Amino acid sequence: MRSKIFCDGYSIIILMVLFILINSVIAQNKNEVSRLTIEITGFESDKGQAIVTIFDSEKGWLKEPVKRLFQKIESNKCLVEIDSLKFGAYGVTVIHDDNFNSEMDTNFLGIPSEDYGFSNDAEPSFGPAKWKDAKFEINSQQTKIKIKIQ
Repeated sequence: MRSKIFCDGYSIIILMVLFILINSVIAQNKNEVSRLTIEITGFESDKGQAIVTIFDSEKGWLKEPVKRLFQKIESNKCLVEIDSLKFGAYGVTVIHDDNFNSEMDTNFLGIPSEDYGFSNDAEPSFGPAKWKDAKFEINSQQTKIKIKIQ
């Protein structure tokens, strides 16, 4: 009888230790941060700037950016590095703002007159690319993606 109680006590302690370890690993992964490096190519010229906008949810896609950066274009490309992004899903848009007005220019029909691109080189279809096509996962200390301007 005594050994059964002794074994049950150890079982409870072992389960508690495992529970604590698993929870600490999960909590640690939720708090992990990454450096995101974005290589953007395909600019027709170095004129203007690249506007790089980062989103972290389908609900906020194209509406609620996490970060927005303005990057110089050199040799028809640019490299953007962003620190301290939490692990999770993200989507990126890039606009070639060739006149420095900090927005996407369009013609009278609403069709973009400046080049643009999306993460995963997602293709637009009667409007901007969809979140499901542009999203990618950050789940390591260093994440690199490439975007080709269209």
